[in-house]
Amino acid sequence: MDCSVSSRLFQPLLQYTPAAIAMFDRQMTHLLVSQQWLQDYGLTEDQIIGRSLPDTAQLYRISPSLLTRWQDTSPGCLRGKEHQDEGSHVFTASGEKEWVQWEMSPWKNEQGEIGGVIISSRFILPWKQQENLLQQTQARFLNLSANLPGMLFQFLRYEDGTIAYPFISSGCQDLFELSPPEIQEHPELIVNCIHPSDRESYDESISVSARLLTPFYWEGRILTPSGQTKWVEASSRPEKQPNQAVLWDGLVIDTTPRKIAEIALQQYQEHLTEIVQKRTQELTEANQQLQIEIKERETKTQQLEELLTTLQRTQAQLIQTEKMSSLGQLVAGVAHEINNPINFIYGNINYLQDYGQDLFSLIEVYDHCCDHNNLEVKATKRAIDLEFIQQDFPQILQSMKSGAERIQNIINSLKTFSHHNESDLKWADIHKGLDSTLMILSNRLKPNPYKPHIDIIKNYQEIPFIECYAGQLNQVFLCMLNNAIDAIEYDKRRDKKPNHIIITTQKINEEQIKITIEDTGEGIEEDLQNKLFDPFFTTKPVGVGTGLGLTICYQIIVEKHKGEILVESQPQEGSQFTIILPIRLPKM
Repeated sequence: MDCSVSSRLFQPLLQYTPAAIAMFDRQMTHLLVSQQWLQDYGLTEDQIIGRSLPDTAQLYRISPSLLTRWQDTSPGCLRGKEHQDEGSHVFTASGEKEWVQWEMSPWKNEQGEIGGVIISSRFILPWKQQENLLQQTQARFLNLSANLPGMLFQFLRYEDGTIAYPFISSGCQDLFELSPPEIQEHPELIVNCIHPSDRESYDESISVSARLLTPFYWEGRILTPSGQTKWVEASSRPEKQPNQAVLWDGLVIDTTPRKIAEIALQQYQEHLTEIVQKRTQELTEANQQLQIEIKERETKTQQLEELLTTLQRTQAQLIQTEKMSSLGQLVAGVAHEINNPINFIYGNINYLQDYGQDLFSLIEVYDHCCDHNNLEVKATKRAIDLEFIQQDFPQILQSMKSGAERIQNIINSLKTFSHHNESDLKWADIHKGLDSTLMILSNRLKPNPYKPHIDIIKNYQEIPFIECYAGQLNQVFLCMLNNAIDAIEYDKRRDKKPNHIIITTQKINEEQIKITIEDTGEGIEEDLQNKLFDPFFTTKPVGVGTGLGLTICYQIIVEKHKGEILVESQPQEGSQFTIILPIRLPKM
């Protein structure tokens, strides 16, 4: 079969194939080439068809070294051998280094004689570049894991019960006082650090996770080699391996400060409960004694009833005062501790922004003064994506600044709500008190699978500052907003109507203001509305309400501030509480 016949047979194949293929005769003359071949090497058919490979070497967009290899390999191929090259690096006309993978095979004519060779090739990603990318990815991962709080780990447990740690981050040094090589060589060191009292819960948790392939979560104590006792929290996800072993990828963090705070809070609550129980017992005994005296002295019945009521109110006020005092101290302390570091961060963001701009300016000067064709510089710019960094760096700083401002606003709200050490009469902004209370309750307003989302509608009108005990008024707002949220959550029809709380403020006249809190909850029966402010009366389920909140609210508004509390409610239609306060307290 002559060359023209060969061309006609192979022409349709090469016309549509997506591969780079070229057909040569025994003198390495171009007979046919695919469109991909022309595209890869920057050629046209008119330039090479009918011409030998050496004559067209200067037309290819790559260095002649590859063409020389083809020329040198062709004699062996013309003797019937096939050749496959896994990759050869070449330089393009622009000086860039690329890799080409190619194969050379003989083709035969009708008489079975070898008439020439066929070469197929494709450009591939450089192996060295792949290796560098892999190394960079590994370095970034190790750097990230080293800067994460706690310890990243891979934990492997085989069917026979033996264990191993394929990966463990450097955080194990701070957490367990053990280095990664020590743990990988002796994996039992980690398990041996678990406190004996917590070992059983750990073994049970890991066994359940391995058996059911459910996420592993465990919290307990460890004993470090130096004798320290720490609380840790571990969480991970299991994955079954082909050899039936189970591999967990997870994180361990130190929860000692949080656990110490929880234990201290629990002890304080127990102590407070003991005090309340003791004083309750004392009041109960006094009440019993009073009842005996009432029977013996019927003439003093009214006086003893008034004394009992006074004692009950004293008990309610004592409990509420101790609770709110603890809450105020906790809120004020947390706000103070957070405020200093966030001010440090916020104050340094502008300097960091200026320094970054200076560094980018310096890079521009270097670009202007240095050789633009330096391959190493160009490669480094591509590797770090300098152009993206210059765009993204200011945005990152702006995000950090916005976050710091958000935290500062939260801290101001906490301080406004707590009014720590501000028990004296003062002029206060009612709107700030309401907003700080809503911030404290923001978590209760968010939806979850068990409760609806609650919208807050503010109808704030212009009102003046009023003379009041601001901290005590915030307690009233907290109690009433909590009750409004409860009323919506307990309403069985909440999914069939809007769930919102409307807060309205307005100036009545030159002497009084009005605050209205309206909810769309289940409402209150008419025969119960007259009992709402009685001590220990509550409409909530048993074990939920104490019946003290509205009693304290009544004392603060009516007795302390000489104001009024009004209630309007219809079953299934919601409730409305109206507070009327004087702008200036009357002099005693």
